Amino acid sequence: MDDHAVALLTILFAACCLLGLSPTRRMLARSFPAQAQMLARVDRGLLLVTGVLLVGLGSIGMPYIIPSGSMIPTLAVGDVILVDRTAYGIRLPWGQRLTHGTAPARGDVVVFRFPGYQCGTGDKKVRSGDETCMQVDKPVAPENWVKRVIGVPGDRVVMRGDALVINGTPVATTNLGAYRGDPSQPDDRTLLAHGAQLWEEHLPGRPHRITTMTGFHTADAVPGDVVPAVLPPDCYFVMGDDRHNSIDSRWWGCVTRDAIVGRAVRVMFSWARVPSGASRVWLPIR
Repeated sequence: MDDHAVALLTILFAACCLLGLSPTRRMLARSFPAQAQMLARVDRGLLLVTGVLLVGLGSIGMPYIIPSGSMIPTLAVGDVILVDRTAYGIRLPWGQRLTHGTAPARGDVVVFRFPGYQCGTGDKKVRSGDETCMQVDKPVAPENWVKRVIGVPGDRVVMRGDALVINGTPVATTNLGAYRGDPSQPDDRTLLAHGAQLWEEHLPGRPHRITTMTGFHTADAVPGDVVPAVLPPDCYFVMGDDRHNSIDSRWWGCVTRDAIVGRAVRVMFSWARVPSGASRVWLPIR
């Protein structure tokens, strides 16, 4: 749930609370005697609905529609996923943390508030909404993104091309053959046009599938200007499973824990076309 939805529900909830106060009810009874009881019933109903939505979507779980192909093959454009907002602690709908819970783990698929691109050098780095850093003062759009946690605080993450090394140990991969997608979908067309390969990546504790397109959209090496050699405290390194079609930590650096909204746990249903005809209803996300 984004800031606009939280603001709208908060305003409605506050308005319903105001209408439920005794002085307000008495004023409405004098001004609209015939409609007073109906207004009271409507107010109670709206108060209940907005309260449940605020707590449910803002603190417990929320749907999120996958907008891009950066998480192919795990998630498809049009998937509607369920995000567990309690996975890393309980928060109020407005962001204040009540409990810390468990920390994000390597391999988790997380939804987070995009932190912006790093612009500048050394201690003068700032976050900007402009990928080119030509307009450093451009505000960072309040958007939620989805990626997979690859490195956690204290990890040494090294990436040269498609080779991933964590804490000195190369992450093994198994080739599963050519990627087979839907030519009618733009992201799949890109993958098919560049001879994408499907792999099983054996990330410690969380094996999962990824796609690669050799020579397409190659990111800078890690560590580098935006990713330090050792991930500092409160620094989570995230990447998309579509490794050559994902703007992620390789491009803009770490995600902090406070920026992480929750963990993606299931595909509830999907608007995506699946060539195999397989169902994408209530699928666990791995």
